[in-house]
Amino acid sequence: MLSSFNTDAINNVDFYKSSFPSRYDGRLSSIIDIRTRDGNLTRRQGSWKIGLTSGSFNIEGPIIKNRMTYTISVRRSWFDLLSIPGIAIYNAAINENKSKIVSRYAFTDFNAKTTYHFNDRSRLHLMVYYGNDFFKGGTKRKHRHDKDLEESSDISTLDWGSFIVSANWNHVYTPQLFGEISMSFSRYNSMLKRKMKYKNTFLNDLISSTTSKIHNRIDDYSLRVNYDWQLTHSHHLNFGVNYTYHVFIPYLTEFIRKVNHNTNTSTTLQYSSHPHEMNLYIDDEWHINRHWAILAGVSLSSWINPGNKDYLKLNPRVSAMYRPIPSLCVKASFTQLSQYNHQLRETALSLPTDMWIPIAGDFKPQKSRKASIGAYYNINNRYMLSMEAYYKRMYNLIDYRDDYYYYPSNTIIYEKLTVGDGKVRGIDMSVRKTFGNITGHISYSMLWNERRFEKKNNGQKFPSAYDNRHKANIVANWRINDRWEINAGWTIMSGNRITLPTKSYNPLPGTNEITGSWENETIDYITSINNYRLPAYHRLDIGANLHVKGVNGKEGVWNFSLYNAYCNMNVIAIRKRMHAPGKGAVYEKLRMIPLIPSVSYTLKF
Repeated sequence: MLSSFNTDAINNVDFYKSSFPSRYDGRLSSIIDIRTRDGNLTRRQGSWKIGLTSGSFNIEGPIIKNRMTYTISVRRSWFDLLSIPGIAIYNAAINENKSKIVSRYAFTDFNAKTTYHFNDRSRLHLMVYYGNDFFKGGTKRKHRHDKDLEESSDISTLDWGSFIVSANWNHVYTPQLFGEISMSFSRYNSMLKRKMKYKNTFLNDLISSTTSKIHNRIDDYSLRVNYDWQLTHSHHLNFGVNYTYHVFIPYLTEFIRKVNHNTNTSTTLQYSSHPHEMNLYIDDEWHINRHWAILAGVSLSSWINPGNKDYLKLNPRVSAMYRPIPSLCVKASFTQLSQYNHQLRETALSLPTDMWIPIAGDFKPQKSRKASIGAYYNINNRYMLSMEAYYKRMYNLIDYRDDYYYYPSNTIIYEKLTVGDGKVRGIDMSVRKTFGNITGHISYSMLWNERRFEKKNNGQKFPSAYDNRHKANIVANWRINDRWEINAGWTIMSGNRITLPTKSYNPLPGTNEITGSWENETIDYITSINNYRLPAYHRLDIGANLHVKGVNGKEGVWNFSLYNAYCNMNVIAIRKRMHAPGKGAVYEKLRMIPLIPSVSYTLKF
């Protein structure tokens, strides 16, 4: 519905999925390199936008004309405000003895940047970014019997976001040599809080509450030095060094239990570490002739984690391009990468509470080797055709063991894990039309994504949660005239994979003291991991822009859009509902996000 990034603050984005320059290391997957805008050197300009789902404001201009500039961008969503009337109507229609829902979501982000031009060859950038998302959901229940009142609530809040501040200096030493030095601090933080409260005037005015919090934080202090050296017109080097000091606090828990005036509190720091990561790299790009070009590089990365093993990894990469005719290009590449931290997921959904932990103990750095080959054909600068096949192997992956939930909550996280490997292969195809009033593209991907772990699924291979066998996108943009433009995008993909039990047995019935609902403790029998594929995900988004004259002759733009235009309630998860003893259980498909209309107005000044 909304971009993850504020496009008003972005200058350009580079996306790497196959052949990675050596300056990018420390990750096994694709890379998004985002460069923010500099402010206007000569005049102030900006825009503000107000809409049903969000609002934004952007302004830029000179602080010292032709010397120093600034740019500021702010966004805020209104989903929490929009949901208030609907939730109030829904709750008002429910009998007072039944549960009422609580739901709220909002996000805010802020970008600011100032640039100082010392001269035509040297400039300094200072940048700040802050982004935060907040979700609150749960139920409240009230039951009155004669003069006695029973109240209960179960509310969860999820708060996550990032903060970044950086300083960057660019300098052109000679027409052939360009240098860049940057320092930065970044923090990622998430917090999951659950509060259950129960009050009963019949039971001697009993008031009890349980509050649990789970914190996850990563701080990075980084220094990066990069140089571009143009040896000849067809030959240049890129080299430098990246250093990062990490502070990992992946699992800090707080538990507070109150019964009337008695309070018990406990805090557990699961694990924290302060590793050092460094990457030395060099890339050599050589255009041999009009038909051939080669990019070869290598990175030497090190990982020093006090109290644990240290690692030194050499990762080569090479890609070659052959152009038999000006309109046809064939590329092939091989890339090896290393990663020193791991993402752990406890649920079928990818959530901000998923932990990132550094390697420690007997666990080794993750490693991947990826090979790809592709062909790209330009038809008279009117159509672009591409096809790319790839194969990737991943080693030393980690995940939770099958029996991890039997371990006590204070068990060191690494004792709950197992090591394994993965294999991904597939093919991407696309056709893009780049001329005329109607432009767009059609793309299709087919892939296989497998995993195998020593102490998971009996050591047998199983499909990854992201084993989306088929993916397709169709995007069209129609510029009717100077005032109207229409765009539409349709996407479809095979559903994610989740694990469902084949059988459940040995129910132990009980009643939750807060909600009063039946809860049966069952033992689930699972034949294999990720044995069920969710239904295919698909939706259509439609939008139209109308360009008008705004206040004082400034440009204004009305946007009308429909998210999920035919209101397909896509399934995102499966949940298990228990009935009263003897009536068994039922699995329900959890569907979210219906058709969402939106209108916004943007004024540029």
